[in-house]
Amino acid sequence: MAERQQRGAAFMACGAAGNVLEWYDFAVYGYFAAVIGRLFFPSADPAASLILSFSAFAVGFLSRPLGGVVFGWMGDRFGRKAVLVWSTLLMAVPSVAIGLLPTYDAIGVAAPVILVVLRLLQGVSVGGELTGSVTYMSEQAAGRRPAFTASFTVVGGVGGILLGSAVAGAVTSMLTPEQLADWGWRLPFLAGALVGIAGMLLRRHLPDDAPAESEKPSGNPIFEAMRSHTRMMFAGFLIATFVAVNFYMGFIYLTTYMNKVAGLDQATSLEINTLSMLVLIAAVVFGGWLADRVGSRQVLFLGAGLMILFAWPLVLLIDHDDAVLALAGQIGLALIVGPYNGAFAYHIGQLFPQRLRMSGFSVCYNASFALFGGTAPMMAQALVSDVGPHALAFLAIFAAFASLAGLMLAQTPQDDRQLAPAQ
Repeated sequence: MAERQQRGAAFMACGAAGNVLEWYDFAVYGYFAAVIGRLFFPSADPAASLILSFSAFAVGFLSRPLGGVVFGWMGDRFGRKAVLVWSTLLMAVPSVAIGLLPTYDAIGVAAPVILVVLRLLQGVSVGGELTGSVTYMSEQAAGRRPAFTASFTVVGGVGGILLGSAVAGAVTSMLTPEQLADWGWRLPFLAGALVGIAGMLLRRHLPDDAPAESEKPSGNPIFEAMRSHTRMMFAGFLIATFVAVNFYMGFIYLTTYMNKVAGLDQATSLEINTLSMLVLIAAVVFGGWLADRVGSRQVLFLGAGLMILFAWPLVLLIDHDDAVLALAGQIGLALIVGPYNGAFAYHIGQLFPQRLRMSGFSVCYNASFALFGGTAPMMAQALVSDVGPHALAFLAIFAAFASLAGLMLAQTPQDDRQLAPAQ
């Protein structure tokens, strides 16, 4: 029994490893958006530089559907493991390149152009990472707590953002603002190479899952999924909107908000975010565990309902220069978003048959994140500037209603308590 548990733990660690790198790099960019804006998108208006910096952040999401198409096809034709290895490599190389990239003052307009290209490559990588690892882990679980097992992929992503937050906080605390703007912001990007190498070494030992010829789609799995499962793809798109908006607004943008709008210093904002994400990780695992017992659909309904009820009071807490109140607000957000995050990816994957699962899942998931996830920080910043902090609550509630619409539109092929039996 102990040996089996050790193998299971090692398997979940391998499956989640690539997500650590993927979301570490995305997080680091978000946390240093203000510095990157000044260095690569200089403007007389600091707010304009910040919005342009978040626009480059959003660009990385625009190429995610392309990654979903490429890696979805690869996963359904050649197996999920191939996706996991190549997506990790495709993220590590651009991360190092960003860490070495000259600024606008050094090479002019070429600097932001190259930065955008590198963000596009990272987006392609992310387009296959989470969907590939969730699909691989839930299928390899073979009926033994599949939602709980798949939730560790999301834990890897959250852990990557937590690692990015911790590294960014440490660098910010140890360096002066001048040192940070001069060279310190590069260190977290360069450190991404170590995370990538570790992930690739771990994933080399995962069991191969290449499908037999008789199990492969007869044609292009992307076209077949879009043609024969259109309703489920749109439902998955809506279900993913909740995480796309609330995760990137709540745990990427809010660090900038607490610093630039609420009045907390940057180091304190990052420390609050790091503590909140520790709570988020526990809540994600709880969501996967609960989904195996009551059904993933029920967990998602609960999360959306709680967000509609509590988004406004949580924003009131976060919009405060008292660090304790801001921390309470973001922890409350983590307790709502976390369980939803732990169940949603598994749930969307189950909307599709196994032979088309990677393609259908990848396209609808990445389309939602391209439209709403990457733009969430930019939209939040623009709305806060024009409307006020309560705009954050409106965005969160909008995403919750979108997810409810998706859940009502789609029913899983069978009751998801049968798909995910508690064992």
